[in-house]
Amino acid sequence: MIDNSIDLKREIKDSLFSALVKEKKWLRKVYLSLYPDDTSVREEDIKVITLESIFINGIYNDLSIKVRDKLIIFIECQSTWAPNIPLRLMSYFASSLSKIEKGYKRKQYENTTLDAMHVKLYVLYTGKRMDLPDYLYAPFVSGSDMMARAKVLARSNTKGVLNEICIFCDLYDKNVSRLGRTEGAIRATIEKCLEKGILKEFVETHESEVERIMRNMSQEQMIKDFIDYSTNKSRKEGRESGLQEGRQEGRQEGRQEVSRKFISAMLENGMSYDLVSKISGMSKEQIMAIVK
Repeated sequence: MIDNSIDLKREIKDSLFSALVKEKKWLRKVYLSLYPDDTSVREEDIKVITLESIFINGIYNDLSIKVRDKLIIFIECQSTWAPNIPLRLMSYFASSLSKIEKGYKRKQYENTTLDAMHVKLYVLYTGKRMDLPDYLYAPFVSGSDMMARAKVLARSNTKGVLNEICIFCDLYDKNVSRLGRTEGAIRATIEKCLEKGILKEFVETHESEVERIMRNMSQEQMIKDFIDYSTNKSRKEGRESGLQEGRQEGRQEGRQEVSRKFISAMLENGMSYDLVSKISGMSKEQIMAIVK
């Protein structure tokens, strides 16, 4: 049985978005995509607020920045729809207060008011859903003393480098649909982006890293698929435990075939036996027996 709480942060590498914003000039371009009128902003005006990245079904902090003295921005980049992002962003803000406000741990107990902060929450959605709301709200009941909202960004309402990221991901999804999660889909996406000038400077400078990131994106999706499959399988087993033995044997054969396909795909995409073992909860010997 797979353990959905296992920590995979050492194996799952950077997304394209988080790799891009590691460079100050691209970080500035991301900021200008949000605030295009603030052309006077300098690279040194933008400070990254680092938070520990944790992979749990795709949940991790992508970008937290402080611009000049007051503006605090949190951005999550998601390819799957996650309506609870505002709640997560609130937790990131709370966790980062001591880094944002100098001397916060001491000041919070003093008889003085902390400096006002302008906090903005964003989710950059790169998936296929079309009916997107303008904002997502934290799941508090109306009238609660707490409220948070996150602006939803997508290909349809972004400009600049954020729009190029959305186009890049859309091209990749289309190539995966056509070619599968293969090296061919990766190369086709990179070549089309270079042809169209999508993130061209970044891709040309970091082409091997972009390829690595895209391979890891494929691996991450396979991990999610396997976790979803395993979870749904357990629920179905519980509901159908009273069915006849012959039908149970048939379902078991079907489950084994799906497991074999998942595990084979993970190995073919470069995952080590150790990582596949950790994800699936199977021993190396069991994995080898399945895919032989």
